[in-house]
Amino acid sequence: MNIFQLIHRMGQFKNALFAKVNNEEISEISQYLDADEISLFLSMSIIDQRHSLDVFNTSKTIIHDYPDANVALTFKAVLLHDVGKSKFDLSLLDRILATLPKKLVKRAFFWKYQHVMDYKYLHPSLSAEMVSNEAIKPWVKVHYDVVHAEDPPELKVLKISDSLN
Repeated sequence: MNIFQLIHRMGQFKNALFAKVNNEEISEISQYLDADEISLFLSMSIIDQRHSLDVFNTSKTIIHDYPDANVALTFKAVLLHDVGKSKFDLSLLDRILATLPKKLVKRAFFWKYQHVMDYKYLHPSLSAEMVSNEAIKPWVKVHYDVVHAEDPPELKVLKISDSLN
């Protein structure tokens, strides 16, 4: 891990510790999410809501580089990409462990290894199952993958924005 990655991870840790979401933010995203999707968004932990809002805010800038992207669908995918995390009972330690190398977690936290790996690698598929919009399901499912040239512009915005947060 280089110094920039370490600084990024420390920022994520701080954001998780002090995560807050305000009514104005929920009001803003309600123009992109219907009532059921707002409920789904609110089912996430405050940490995951904050992360999704941070990704959303980043995506509002990134999307300018992708004029062919459908803004409404992009923002819907961005806001709901991690909803599958709500299926896991997560501690802050679990979240930290998910950012560490697998070998280290397996050796030093063997009793948490399977839970942390399930959370890390299964939540995209669970998120895709939970969203009702058929257009965003495949994007949500692969949001952890690297950006590919053939990705639709909406998926590129999601992947880039998520990687920056």
